[in-house]
Amino acid sequence: MVCVKVNGRQETLPENYTITQLLSQKELDASYVVVQLNFEIIERSLLSETILNEGDQLEILKFLGGG
Repeated sequence: MVCVKVNGRQETLPENYTITQLLSQKELDASYVVVQLNFEIIERSLLSETILNEGDQLEILKFLGGG
């Protein structure tokens, strides 16, 4: 297990867990979010191969439509 911070909250995740798996667990569509990992924006094409490590800090920003 690894401990990471997601939007300021501590979470414990299985080892070798990817950002895509985390988004799926949170029922978030990667098409509508931007993910920042350790203060660096991760390209959408890299989400499925980016493995989360102990102490990582993620910010998941959701886009909302409006008018």
